[in-house]
Amino acid sequence: VGLPQLLPGGLGAGWYGVDTQQAPIDSASLHALLWRVQPDLVVEIGTWCGGSAIFLAKTAIGYNSRARVITVDVHAAESRAKDACAGRTAHGVHGVVSSLWRSLQASGNLVPLVGDAVLTRSVYRRLEHEASRASRVMIIDDGDHISSTVKAHFRALSHLVTPSSYYVIEDSRLETECAHAVLTQRSPWSYCTELLRRGGPATALAELSRSSAFRSE
Repeated sequence: VGLPQLLPGGLGAGWYGVDTQQAPIDSASLHALLWRVQPDLVVEIGTWCGGSAIFLAKTAIGYNSRARVITVDVHAAESRAKDACAGRTAHGVHGVVSSLWRSLQASGNLVPLVGDAVLTRSVYRRLEHEASRASRVMIIDDGDHISSTVKAHFRALSHLVTPSSYYVIEDSRLETECAHAVLTQRSPWSYCTELLRRGGPATALAELSRSSAFRSE
């Protein structure tokens, strides 16, 4: 059985019965990275249905019971529970409707924030405040993937990352996958046209990798 059959609809790997919407190789890489760096604060840009936030928080608790994941999105994840994130999926449920979403918030290990990580002043100040209290900070950008947005997030937030930690930009493969879908006349994701026109994560990385403050891996 191939991955398309095991992981339909682009939902990615499952974690504790929750769809992470992370590609299996991405999940494995992030799991290894978290255990190597062991940040006590992880900032995730882009919550969507909350599966990846649960994955990150459950992984972080494994090495530090007080580690926290702050996940930021312009829309409240709970608002998607009745439409985009409703119902059962390939691996059980979406993150935002799972009991883990509620229990991780109650324990303080998962903190959802609503707003733009850069443009919403209260969110930006909260991130700066929380980062100043943490010993190790990692940032993971899994937001809208448009190059200009990725670069804006990096330039505004990268100073929060502590030495020897990482600023992770997700889904640099998207431009290649979108181009392949268009060229082969398969049904691309709805945002492929915009992403190919304006550039995606790979385009942003090509410019940001020249930053002297970070080394690309």
